[in-house]
Amino acid sequence: MDKVHVLSLCIFLVYMTGASGTDLCSSYPCLNSGTCTEDNNGYVCECRNGYSGEHCEDGGIIEVEEGSSNERAQFETNQPKLYNQCLRPLNNLKFSVRTERDAHILLQTTTDVFETSDDNYVIYIAGWGGSRTEIYHSGRSERVDIEGLLSDYEFRDFWVSWNKTTIAVGRGNVVGTDGFISFTETPSLMEIKGVSFGTAWYTDASWRFPKGLNECDVNPCSHCEVCVDGINKYTCVEN
Repeated sequence: MDKVHVLSLCIFLVYMTGASGTDLCSSYPCLNSGTCTEDNNGYVCECRNGYSGEHCEDGGIIEVEEGSSNERAQFETNQPKLYNQCLRPLNNLKFSVRTERDAHILLQTTTDVFETSDDNYVIYIAGWGGSRTEIYHSGRSERVDIEGLLSDYEFRDFWVSWNKTTIAVGRGNVVGTDGFISFTETPSLMEIKGVSFGTAWYTDASWRFPKGLNECDVNPCSHCEVCVDGINKYTCVEN
C-alpha cells in the first residue's frame, strides 16, 4: 500500500466487530474518545471535557490571537490554522470573535488564492469603521448598515452558510437563525473550496472556531479501509 502522509488527527479508523442490537457499543459510535454505555434506550456517549453532541461530534476550540499590522486581512497566513487542525467547512462556518471592527471571512473558490478577487467571495463584518457589513464578489456586493455587531471587550458569535445559490451571515451559534445579510448569485455560486479569516486596518482580534465533524468521523469507509480526510472530500485507503 502506498504511504499516505496525513496528520494523525485526520485519520479515523473503526473496526466493526460484531455490532448487534445487544452489543451496540461494539461499533464504537462515540467520537473523540467518548465512552459508550448501553442503557434501556440503546446507548449514550459520555464525552470528554470540551466535547458535546449525541456522539461527542462537537467540541474542541481552535483559538487564534491576531495582531494586525496591515491594512488588509492576511488570509493566507490564517487559513492553515484551520485546515491543519482538520476543520473542513462543507457548507457553513461558526465562529466567535472579539475585535473592535473589520472581521473578514474569505470564501475561496480555489485552494491557493487568498485575496479579494473575481474568483473569491469576501465578507466584511463591521467594516467602514464598524458601521457596515458587506458581501462582495466580482464587482457585485450586498451591504447592510448595522452598528454594534462587534466588541473589543467580549466575544460575539456568528455563522456563515452557503448553498448552491446563496451566502448568508447571521448572529449566534445556530446556523440559519438571526441572519442579517445574504448574497445570491444565479444560476449558481462558484464552488467554495476553502475558508479563511482575518482582521484588517491594523485591528487586533481574538478568534475562536469550534471543531466539528470532518468527513471521516462519519465512518464512510468499509471496516477494512482507512479513511483519509481531505478538503471537502475523503479517500478510502485499503488497510
